[in-house]
Amino acid sequence: MSSIQKKLLNVLHRRQVTPIEFEGTQPDFNICKVVEREIRTDLEPQTITKVVRKGFQIDKKILLPIQIITSKLE
Repeated sequence: MSSIQKKLLNVLHRRQVTPIEFEGTQPDFNICKVVEREIRTDLEPQTITKVVRKGFQIDKKILLPIQIITSKLE
């Protein structure tokens, strides 16, 4: 499986499709899409708890946003 993934990433790289690099705990809604929210009392609301799927862009255009799970209060 990893060899197929490497080949696919090489093809995407040749087409100038790159993964979106994002480090942080608060979502940037220009490049992130919340797909689920989980109740967490130990975190501030809207804190990223998990990245579900990486995002991709070509130049500055978003092809696939980063899919994330964020925290919420009850």
